[in-house]
Amino acid sequence: MFELSPDGDTLRTIAREHSPLSVTDADLARAREELEWFVQEGGQVDWSRIPSDKPAIEYAFLDDRGYLWVWPVMPFGREGLALDVFDPTGRYLGRIESPVPIATRPAPVVRGDAMYAVTESELDVPFVVRLRIERPEPGAVELGAAGDGPPPTATDRSSVRAARPASPG
Repeated sequence: MFELSPDGDTLRTIAREHSPLSVTDADLARAREELEWFVQEGGQVDWSRIPSDKPAIEYAFLDDRGYLWVWPVMPFGREGLALDVFDPTGRYLGRIESPVPIATRPAPVVRGDAMYAVTESELDVPFVVRLRIERPEPGAVELGAAGDGPPPTATDRSSVRAARPASPG
């Protein structure tokens, strides 16, 4: 990823190694199912143009402190359960795992040490969750539940803890 000035100059580049995920037969079957309405309306899909690998990221946003939150493309069934976090200089801090899938739209809002996001119930009913962001050492970012006892300790900057919906209050 890169940030450009209004004049088009590169201000910052952020890179991270990743292993691309292959597009599976199940992915293609889901795509065909989701585009069936389009084909029935007369649309044409050139299935040969679908690449063999998935893109590296699904979505990204900046929080109120300038941290970049990135949804990496995950295997089917794990979408929205992991976020990669970069500090304002572009340094990779680590991956955060969430117990609830976090929707990319509407984008989560991070203010201070709380993330407000949309997830869905087992019946596909959307609702808002609040996750507490724990910063146990300079630069480290973790998500945890409010009222869960003492905050987890981090052993290094890329330490990851499971996230839980924060309790109301």
